[in-house]
Amino acid sequence: MVHSGCRFLVESTDDADNAASPTLILDWIKRYDRMMDFIDPPHSAMVRLSGKSVSLLERGVILTTASADD
Repeated sequence: MVHSGCRFLVESTDDADNAASPTLILDWIKRYDRMMDFIDPPHSAMVRLSGKSVSLLERGVILTTASADD
């Protein structure tokens, strides 16, 4: 389950960048034209991610949840 405010790390396809994985924040979730606070599997939704590393997002990039300390 994910919710607004969740933080994610972007796994780089370049092994050299794995030490400094950039962080993204989940700003909002929209499902069937309704804003949602959270969404759980197996449902899908449109989301908005923000952060300095948004430009790294492309097909096949893997996002992992970040701990609160990251």
